Amino acid sequence: MYNFITNNDFITSAKAYKSFDGYKCGLSSFDKIMRIDKQTLTTLVSTPCSGKSTFTNFYGYRMGVTHNWRTLYLASETAKNDQAQKLSTLYGSYTKASEHSIILEGALSNWEELLEAIKVAKEAYNIDLVIVDNFTMLQHLIGGEINTTNIGKAISTLKQAAIDTDTAIILVAHTTKLTEGQKVTAYSVNGSANFFNISDFMFSIEISDYEAKETTINILKIRDDAKGVMNGKCVLKYDTITRKYSDTDSSTEDSDTDSQPADTTAANNTTAPKGINYDIARDVMKAMLEENKQTEKKDSQPATQPAGTTKAATDTAANTPSRDNTTKQPRTQQQGQQQAAKEKAITEEVTKQEDSQPATQPAVTEEVKKEKQEVKEEKQEEKQHITPDFLLNTKVSIMERHNILKTSSLYNAIIMGKEHKKEIEAVRRIDRQANESEYRRAKDNILSFIPSCVCKGKTGKAENVEHVNNLIAIDLDAKDNEGVTLETMRTKINSLPYVMYSSLSVGGKGMYALIPISESNKNDFKAVFNALNEDFKALGLTLDGSCVNINRERYMSFDDNEYWNKQCEIYTRKINIPTQVNGHPTRVEINANKPLTQREYNKVKSMVEDIKANKVQLSKNHTDTLMIANCLANILGEEGRELLHIIRQQRSGYDEFKTDCNFDYALDHLDDGERYGVGFLISKYNEAKGEIQAH
Repeated sequence: MYNFITNNDFITSAKAYKSFDGYKCGLSSFDKIMRIDKQTLTTLVSTPCSGKSTFTNFYGYRMGVTHNWRTLYLASETAKNDQAQKLSTLYGSYTKASEHSIILEGALSNWEELLEAIKVAKEAYNIDLVIVDNFTMLQHLIGGEINTTNIGKAISTLKQAAIDTDTAIILVAHTTKLTEGQKVTAYSVNGSANFFNISDFMFSIEISDYEAKETTINILKIRDDAKGVMNGKCVLKYDTITRKYSDTDSSTEDSDTDSQPADTTAANNTTAPKGINYDIARDVMKAMLEENKQTEKKDSQPATQPAGTTKAATDTAANTPSRDNTTKQPRTQQQGQQQAAKEKAITEEVTKQEDSQPATQPAVTEEVKKEKQEVKEEKQEEKQHITPDFLLNTKVSIMERHNILKTSSLYNAIIMGKEHKKEIEAVRRIDRQANESEYRRAKDNILSFIPSCVCKGKTGKAENVEHVNNLIAIDLDAKDNEGVTLETMRTKINSLPYVMYSSLSVGGKGMYALIPISESNKNDFKAVFNALNEDFKALGLTLDGSCVNINRERYMSFDDNEYWNKQCEIYTRKINIPTQVNGHPTRVEINANKPLTQREYNKVKSMVEDIKANKVQLSKNHTDTLMIANCLANILGEEGRELLHIIRQQRSGYDEFKTDCNFDYALDHLDDGERYGVGFLISKYNEAKGEIQAH
């Protein structure tokens, strides 16, 4: 029997119909041209490397935060951990990403198993959206000959699965091979025109402007014109930092407001900056909120235990390898023993005075009380920790080829290194000593950031510093720590409770670490560095001396064994070293501020010519470079920059950008009191020439 709709049934059906214009994703320009619905099949077709997977990840995220949808990802080309990390970056939280995202792991045997996986996911997790990425990698599941008929049947069953499970399915497909200049059309899909015929929606994506990072969306099919615009088009801006798209035609953009807690004021005592991944940083640091009681327990430790000893931080995320660092000391062993001895002496003095004094007199003298209070305050000061939202509230300048790209959170700057993994691995494969120029060119393909400040304008020069962070980044180069293996270096660095984060450097030959410092010391980087330098020397490690530069730029990096310390203590020490002023040519000179005589100027010129002609090495290490930079900036000003490059080129590991930074720092800090005169330069030259003659 057939059921024909006529007369009253027809009228009833017509009245019952309610037009629906589709689900918006929250991106204004895209919503104007396409709004998908459940029980539909959408095909995204484009050429390889056009951003298909990046966009579908973003689209799933947008539907999650806009409609609370849950998405099943059948991502055959992406590893589970990689896919989970990318989605977590979008949501700004591992937890939120897991609430809205399901990833199918493992290979499928046939097309029926793929359809069954969608059904099971619907029953188990109540999914709303399925993204199948991509058809080319999955078409072998169809079975039999891959022809138009079989492809059409497979696509039809996929659409039926969308109807049966009340889900929206997006199928990613590759185009056929296109000639140069040929545009993607509805019939460009590799395999069959059935993609167009069966799909309810169809669109293409292409990177239209690589420099401006613009992506163009073209609508190829809209079955229901109430849900979009046939042949519609929009241009989106892609942010490589956040992996998100935004509108280019208005101020509307994905601002992450959806990823913020409902009450940021209560959680953070401030409003989280726009675009910062709030929750993911809180996930990293959340255990801090549960550790106040543990801090109280530490106060009751025996006096013989080094002050400030703390338990190592556990890993922050499931994908971070565990490490057992249970012997962290904020100070050197010697300093801890000194502190313990001081406390013990005070205790003994108190006991002694109590025993010797009449009962009617005070138990201890005011002097002893004061000294005891000072020790107590010192211990409390040592126990200051970073707040759970330190990573997200600390803003840094993101750089591209040494020009300011944007301002972002410290957390985003750190994790973005993973986005440059291939480029970084390419850098690490280059023999720097054999091909310095190739090494520098490779590094320029990687983004960088300035940990210690935010800069305005176009560059990160000292005069553009807008805000200084209570954070210092330190470097440990292999060349400055001969005989120390990377693993030994890593173990020693991570043993310090004030190291918040550590990782391999971009070249993979050294390490870098991020250390939070007290707010009162953030404008005295040199004194803080002096104290850190002393601490690390006690561990048998040598720091890169250029870390005293507030606007020092560092390349993003990645490390499979990166270290996070969610119990990180704030570093409070600093050492101000008085300026040494005497007439010895190897120290700061009495007459260092005097202008050069013509004779001295001619002497410097002749030295330059000899240094270039005979490859004379005046600089043996980084400390030499910094002192020579100070000297040249003092006696020649900007004219000394070229000479510094010439001098530095004679030693391996020359870096043009780093040398410029060293000279910029020297120029900016001439008024600090330490100035080297021409006598210093002459002495270094004579010393180098003497070594050449001796050999």
